Amino acid sequence: MNSSSDLAPAHQLGNHPSAYSDLRASKRLNFLHLLEHKPLAWMKANGIPGAGMIRRIARLAAPLPRVSGPAVVKTNLGVSMLVDPTADPTLERPLFELGVYEAGTLRVLSELLQEGDVFVDVGANIGLITLAASLWVGQTGTVLAVEPVPRNYDVLNYNVALNDRKNIRTYRCALGSGPGMGKMYERPGVGWVGTSLVRTSDSSAAHEVTMSSLDALIEQSGQAFVSVVKIDVEGWELEVLRGAVQLLSREKAPAIVIEYSRLNPMQGGEPIDIYGSLLESNPYRVYKLARGKWAPSKLIRVEGPEQLPEHDNLFFLLDSHCKRLPARMFA
Repeated sequence: MNSSSDLAPAHQLGNHPSAYSDLRASKRLNFLHLLEHKPLAWMKANGIPGAGMIRRIARLAAPLPRVSGPAVVKTNLGVSMLVDPTADPTLERPLFELGVYEAGTLRVLSELLQEGDVFVDVGANIGLITLAASLWVGQTGTVLAVEPVPRNYDVLNYNVALNDRKNIRTYRCALGSGPGMGKMYERPGVGWVGTSLVRTSDSSAAHEVTMSSLDALIEQSGQAFVSVVKIDVEGWELEVLRGAVQLLSREKAPAIVIEYSRLNPMQGGEPIDIYGSLLESNPYRVYKLARGKWAPSKLIRVEGPEQLPEHDNLFFLLDSHCKRLPARMFA
């Protein structure tokens, strides 16, 4: 597998900063991000209606800056990022407009990760969670970011360099049950975030990627202990778990944050198999967020398959992980 230490970004994004709008000092955009981060986030977390109306009024008073391509923006997490709201409506447009994405998941990770931890981001995309985690684990911690899509990998490395994060290692490969080659398929209209190893009826262009496994990645990295693993790979989650048998069966196995979706096809099984596979590997407790991954809210225990969501993130936590989280995080 290729890592950022031995592979330069294919498109050399960092060599052409003049091609991008730098909006980090935009008062209008930073005001809208702050509004989203403070009062609107509080309203959503507490189930108070009206956040959407307040957002619309704010945008009338302080319209979003117009861009025709990529732009560098400040996020609500204390990091700056290159995003393209014109090309990716699913992830990069919300990041541009709101300064955050999956705020609920990020809140849990911010409490779960500690100084010195090792975090693995499987499906890192352009690096939002990777960058946030690098702040939370500190200088003595390590983040391993895995992203197979060439364009996303290039932007990921650009964003790592933009924030001068020295504790991040990036890998351009896809993870599955073992080594080999695979094909990534694009989905028109979804954006780069929807690129997947699972071919669907609306898949278009495909490109080959190097395959590895999570167990092999951990061995190569030399990390003896992994604290948290996030997996978001558009229907390929089961294959990633099948390549992580050694890691998941450890006595001190990591917490797992994983996308669970019945809306997209699942390679090698059904979404329910994610639930069963992880429970068989270790005595995990399973949680979901009361208001879903989009808004900070309390963690609710999933007592059985009938309580699994249609499309959301699940949190698989051992007793040791639960003890890291403050009591206020649980319902």
